[in-house]
Amino acid sequence: VRKEADVIATFIRHHARIADRMVIIDNASTDATADIVEALQTEGLPIELRRDPSAIHRQGEALTTLMHELNLTDDPDWIIPLDADEFLTGNDARRTIGDLPTDSVSLMPWRTYVPTAEDNPLERDATRRITHRRSVESPQYYKIVIPRAFHGKRYTIPLGSHGLEFTGGNVPMQPTGMLTLAHFPVRSPEQIRRKVIESWERHSANPNRKAGQNYHWGKLYEEMAAGLPSDTRFRQIALQYAMPKPVPVDTVYDPIMH
Repeated sequence: VRKEADVIATFIRHHARIADRMVIIDNASTDATADIVEALQTEGLPIELRRDPSAIHRQGEALTTLMHELNLTDDPDWIIPLDADEFLTGNDARRTIGDLPTDSVSLMPWRTYVPTAEDNPLERDATRRITHRRSVESPQYYKIVIPRAFHGKRYTIPLGSHGLEFTGGNVPMQPTGMLTLAHFPVRSPEQIRRKVIESWERHSANPNRKAGQNYHWGKLYEEMAAGLPSDTRFRQIALQYAMPKPVPVDTVYDPIMH
């Protein structure tokens, strides 16, 4: 996580009902993100805060290293790499995870939530304020649920955690309809402007980055560097976020439950 003070507490409380343990890697946040995590630790929630001072965006490497470590120290049944703007949803998510196949990696589909003119500006919790999601995901992105058999040194979590890589061949992966991820990438004009500018600069500084990665930040970089988007443009950015080509898309009222 990096500068996610507006959602990190909600993220932790939401997933504390599901996970036995959460390891939060804070990548050089200069806002209150780490302070919030530490405060929640004092409440006895099952969280551990780690600090990563790197000025380069190395998400895949950091998560892969952590997975290999946890495989040796904790031997967990499941590892689920998430971003702070992603919320597991589904009927009894904890039980559902336990029922997933153990001989393949399960893929949870994104459901991207977007701000609308109907949002209550007085609601500070973005996941309660933003109650509409896109009717179409184009393309459909997924995030992974990794069972024990795939935690070893031969497996690598790539940037974005949209799949799992294996040095010896292909990893069996299959979508699941039992779990989804409510995704809140665009929450305010100030937040998306900072996210695009800082994330693209840090990603571009990575000498190992691959062509095409995080193209959506690059497309918006110059526009965001010029100033805050208007309300209309802000909602348009949210509606088309991470879409290579604009497609007609409506919104569906579908608030998530905590």
